[in-house]
Amino acid sequence: MERAGASVSMSSQWGSLHPDLIAQFIPCNASGEVLGAGFLAPIKEGSVEHSFNWTSPFEEMRPESKSAGLLAGLQSGVIPQVLDSAATLLKDVAVVGDAAEATAKQASDLAKLAMGRTGITKINSRQVFNGNAPIKITASLLFRAYQDPRSEVTEPFTKLLSMAYPAEIAADNLQAIEQGKAQGLSQLQLALLAMLPSQSPNFVSFTYKGETYKPLVIESVSKPLDAPYSMMGELFLEVPITLATLTSWDGRDITAMRNNSMGQLVDSAIAGMQSLFK
Repeated sequence: MERAGASVSMSSQWGSLHPDLIAQFIPCNASGEVLGAGFLAPIKEGSVEHSFNWTSPFEEMRPESKSAGLLAGLQSGVIPQVLDSAATLLKDVAVVGDAAEATAKQASDLAKLAMGRTGITKINSRQVFNGNAPIKITASLLFRAYQDPRSEVTEPFTKLLSMAYPAEIAADNLQAIEQGKAQGLSQLQLALLAMLPSQSPNFVSFTYKGETYKPLVIESVSKPLDAPYSMMGELFLEVPITLATLTSWDGRDITAMRNNSMGQLVDSAIAGMQSLFK
């Protein structure tokens, strides 16, 4: 099967389900270039999470942050109430007389100005952008056996796992060095292989509803053990999966997400339908 310019050899038969509603997974490198055949699978309960980190770095500069207890007493009216009580008591003390009462009353009136007020302003509450996390995709992939459980369920699921796992984990550092010597690598290259003997997982290109996310990393895959089974293999699998973009994205990546043959096809179809109602 050919789709979106890439080879997709593993899929079940989903009847009249629209191709845009069947997700495409293809192995790719860090640049998004296709590395081999992938598989197709419908998804359910899928979501794409875009997370942005905005902070208010000037919050600690407000008076409430410097003298929280004092400002809380002024704003709530507790301190003015205490000063009023003090003025009443001082009035009855002959030693200090009216002067002390007047001073306490003046302080109380001043403190009352703080009631119902706050130190927040447009400036000290301004948020600044502090980065955005990689896009996270969660979904459940559906694999169903229509004719052949092996080719429609087992092989696509195995392909998914092969994308998630490291391509190769060396038994030890010496094994990587011996393989490097057999390939005629230089001493510097052999030293690098000795430090990093294993190969990390490949990345994934994910296309759904005309949008392509690449490169992605597979963070988790869950396989139910109680799935329907026959002597020929599993008949149905609902596989929860979590993926994330390799890096944080910017506006250009969002634009490129739909700038592919499938996305252009979807946009053209939508434009054609809209023209019918003009």
